Amino acid sequence: MSRVVVPGDLEIAVATHVGRVRTSNQDDYLVLFPGTGGGAGGLFAIADGMGGVAGGAQASRAALRALGARFASGAGRGDAAGDVLTDGFSAAAARVEEIASETAGLADMGTTMTALALRGGRGAVAHIGDTRCLRLRGAQVEQLTVDHASQESRNLLTRAIGGGQRDDGPDVLEFEVRSGDLFVLMTDGVWGEVDADELVQDLRAGGLQAGCERVLGRVFERGAPDNATLLAVRVVTAPLGASKSQEVDLPAGEARIGVAGAFGPGGESRWPTWPYALIGVSAALLALAWGRMRHGFDLFELLGLR
Repeated sequence: MSRVVVPGDLEIAVATHVGRVRTSNQDDYLVLFPGTGGGAGGLFAIADGMGGVAGGAQASRAALRALGARFASGAGRGDAAGDVLTDGFSAAAARVEEIASETAGLADMGTTMTALALRGGRGAVAHIGDTRCLRLRGAQVEQLTVDHASQESRNLLTRAIGGGQRDDGPDVLEFEVRSGDLFVLMTDGVWGEVDADELVQDLRAGGLQAGCERVLGRVFERGAPDNATLLAVRVVTAPLGASKSQEVDLPAGEARIGVAGAFGPGGESRWPTWPYALIGVSAALLALAWGRMRHGFDLFELLGLR
């Protein structure tokens, strides 16, 4: 767990996992509060790297760090959240391009990124790629981002940070923040397996952190073919900054669902048992063959089975 100081008028939860197929997690996320009490606002962002194991992970991490640095430098000056995010995305693109040009084998590294900035009674979302931001407001679920991806192929991005793409800047949406708003940022490893109705059901069934892990549980049940990351931010009271800060624990690594998701109620394994049975039978047959070759006896005859 990682202890983070957050404004008391926000509730935050996050869950990330490599999935069942990939060997490394190229997703990354950022939660940043440059000031105290929420007056300087908060930044919440996720990124999904691409361009190979090393390149994807490095691109998502570098982009988020550059974005965070720009947000922190602009938060105290009162710059509009949308402008700060736009500048942050430009800084992220420049940093990814710099690393790609300087490091052999990383020329194609790139990442998607979606960021949410909240300050006072206003919010902004900036976005490039196919990571998404949803807003749950009352009974209404609204996707605040539009995927930059081919309609024919979920895996074919039309815009990204790096990856040989031209920097056209992010799509930016600014809006009023209301008490009770729940913002959900997620990579395609989540939304590709879980629909909006299931997402709402899981996040509203109990605590927000447990809800995020329930969502990843669904992803695991459906094979978890990709890295999956989910970052949820609930506005308890708006405008922000009126409540005292509090310390919360956010997961520092893979979500517990990576272990718990492999088990059903009561702890019974969901993993198939036939591979272990096959291994056991194979070992027994090898032992019989070895015994016959080494000692000249047939165990089947000894047991009266022949």
